Amino acid sequence: MQTIGEKLSEKRQRSGILLREAAENTKIRGEFLEFLENNQFDRIPLADVYRRGFLKIYARFLQLDSERLLNDYNAQMSGNAPARPGGVNASRRGYEAAAGGLGAGNAERSAADFPSPVPDPGSRSTGGKKALLPQILWGAGLFLIVVAVTFGARKLFTEKTAQPRTAAPAEGADGTYPLRLFLVEGHRRPAVVTITQEEDGREIFNGYLNPGESQTRRARGTLIVKSQEVSKVMVNIGNQNFHLNPGDTVSNAFSIDRRKVDVALGRPAETGRSPESPR
Repeated sequence: MQTIGEKLSEKRQRSGILLREAAENTKIRGEFLEFLENNQFDRIPLADVYRRGFLKIYARFLQLDSERLLNDYNAQMSGNAPARPGGVNASRRGYEAAAGGLGAGNAERSAADFPSPVPDPGSRSTGGKKALLPQILWGAGLFLIVVAVTFGARKLFTEKTAQPRTAAPAEGADGTYPLRLFLVEGHRRPAVVTITQEEDGREIFNGYLNPGESQTRRARGTLIVKSQEVSKVMVNIGNQNFHLNPGDTVSNAFSIDRRKVDVALGRPAETGRSPESPR
């Protein structure tokens, strides 16, 4: 049976996502993600609530069942949960490390910046309830911080993966034309795409394309579009979208003929040249 880390690592590698890219998208430190994939949860120097939050965000990014992974995590940790040394001070250090791990600003704050949850020894004899009040306030404040950090990370991830599509630049006088590259609506994972000019073999685009994202480039002549997810790739030229046709013989590529480009741009087709056949 696969461990939690094996499930995370296998899904990320099968999706063609580098650990650095996962860290940029989730806003979680790369070393923390690596600890999750290696089942080294105790190496994340934060309170357990942060580890659960990181695991949930990472699982959703990889399109995994986050609730099921959290249940597996709970079952795994229930039999292996040693007490954290340092009591409340360890929780305070966990907060400061979390601020650095999520880019929440400078976490170099002294203990004097936080209300002490430890009651004055002299007050223990005068009232146990009063001594508990600072601890209750500290716990409530820590809970609000966790909620704010979790929702902030989710908002940043949503905004990054839902960037608005930008308009293509105007047609150039050098014979090049603008194109816009994007994934079909509803496709929910990144795709590696390569676009090459047939006439000189020059790569117009070679990299990852995320859902909801578009890339603009300039090109010339017939184009060859390749991707393992080629059926989800769309290329917009002028007012026309080009994509893989059911009759194309190559399963991971399609071509956009120069004549089709001229029609899409409303330009007169060039004469005196042999037709270009799609690969």
